Amino acid sequence: YFEKGLQLLEQVQDERGIISNCSGMMCAYFGLGMYDESLNWGMKGLRLAEKSKDRRLITQALGNIAVSYLELGYFTDSKRALDAVRKLGIPKDESNKTALDILEARLHLVDCNLEAASKFIEQALENALKIQYRLLICESYRIRGVVNYRLGAYEQSYQDFGDAIGIAKNSHLLEQLVLTYYECGKVEYERGHYQLCLLYTSPSPRDPKTSR
Repeated sequence: YFEKGLQLLEQVQDERGIISNCSGMMCAYFGLGMYDESLNWGMKGLRLAEKSKDRRLITQALGNIAVSYLELGYFTDSKRALDAVRKLGIPKDESNKTALDILEARLHLVDCNLEAASKFIEQALENALKIQYRLLICESYRIRGVVNYRLGAYEQSYQDFGDAIGIAKNSHLLEQLVLTYYECGKVEYERGHYQLCLLYTSPSPRDPKTSR
């Protein structure tokens, strides 16, 4: 569908549409595990966005690239992309601002800077709740669960994961649900709760009570 859409957008020379479509293609190929192709589309979108001089589109393209680099473990490249976004100024779009705060929190987690990670994920959660963007609310709770676990706040961590699971289920956010189960499984494994770990990471995960 993205490819068909791109053909139509190119025919009518819809520049903004083409750039947004490139971001969609990037995410689609990333989801398929075709990472080189994904980054190629991301870079194409970024080049077109920079040519348009539209800060919102540039921010969107750079943000997607930064997330892809983070997921692939290219942390330095991800930080560079995020720094480039920050130099453009604070996005006017509240959802973009929230997504960038989540990304920044995740990068601070990589560096084990828990104070900074906590600061940015609290900002993200507060803003996500304010704009009622359920995907970002769910992701914020999931990342805050990881941060609180690293801080040793286990009860709050389980509560955060439980909130993320509830929202993911109610809003049919399958990817967020899988990611949250994965994080719960990691936590239970690290705490030596191997049976609970299996409940979260089995092919048909079940939902134990999210408090211990």
